[in-house]
Amino acid sequence: MAEQEAIGLLEQLARDFNVRDPRKLFQIARREFPDRRDLTSARAAAALRGDVARQVLAPKPRSLGKSAAEGPNDRLQADLVDFSQNTRGRNKYGLVVQDVFTREIATKALPDKRAETVTRAAAEIIPDLVQEEGNYVVTTDLGNEFQGLEAALPGGAVHRQKDPTDRNATAVVDRAIQTLKKDLAGMVARRGGGWGEHVDEAAEAYNARPHQAVTVAPEDVETMPTATFRVYQDNATKFQHNKKLTEGRKRRLEEAGAFRAPTNARRSFEPQYGPAREIASIDSMVVRATDGTETLLKHALPVPRGSAEPKAKLTRPPVPLAIRQLQDFNPGPGRVLERVPAGTGKK
Repeated sequence: MAEQEAIGLLEQLARDFNVRDPRKLFQIARREFPDRRDLTSARAAAALRGDVARQVLAPKPRSLGKSAAEGPNDRLQADLVDFSQNTRGRNKYGLVVQDVFTREIATKALPDKRAETVTRAAAEIIPDLVQEEGNYVVTTDLGNEFQGLEAALPGGAVHRQKDPTDRNATAVVDRAIQTLKKDLAGMVARRGGGWGEHVDEAAEAYNARPHQAVTVAPEDVETMPTATFRVYQDNATKFQHNKKLTEGRKRRLEEAGAFRAPTNARRSFEPQYGPAREIASIDSMVVRATDGTETLLKHALPVPRGSAEPKAKLTRPPVPLAIRQLQDFNPGPGRVLERVPAGTGKK
């Protein structure tokens, strides 16, 4: 009874001071009621657990998982580099494929990003990267340029396209591309020419110099037994970390009984999470709601069952462009646009 009374008082303080942070709520409670030792930080967190404002305006989850691979030639990531806006040469794109375990990359300059072009390039550079192995996974985004990639892979290989909301599924190759762009910019600045003339040399230099993730050069990971053993250990630790992270997320969702999915809103004052949904099932990748919708496990925000919904929003949904254009051409009664003679300076 005393606990409920304390939580009720904390909920009232949260409303009075418009607080969503448990630490700030605890500080306010200590200031307003210095003699109340029952107003603890744990109860402040409990008082805010069902607050709709705290739920829908919660910050987007940070990426805590780690990219790992079981061994060399097991997991690859691929993406395109787009130089179409700042090159006059024939080749305007570049295909980059990276081994997640060794961090070694393979590149190929391309004249366009049609699916056939990308498929031919992948069939050319991937076999050398995986040393003719035929059992591996290639992860890409959902771009149309990768629609035919399956045709370039051997029977035992799998092409996996990442969920659009999973920004980190190709984080390893994305980071490599950032470095490769800087390397190419440096080569062009020193020697002149276009990026396409230097891309092979830049990839060779990338593979030949020490890499922070594997401590040695990517091309040396498989030829140096001590380095190979160290990288195996590191990846095993990453897998254990990811397993604990997944189990913790599943446990919190099961205890809560419901979740909210991200809205992908761009502005911090817009709702970051959508309506509360009751959980139907959970696996290692997604959480499924009773209404049939699915959300990536790492993006789901656990909330108590029966959580309230916002009574109103600060912003309204934007008017679709087609309707705005129609309103401009057909202003309707009372909205006649004033015609201002040219050169009058009136706005």
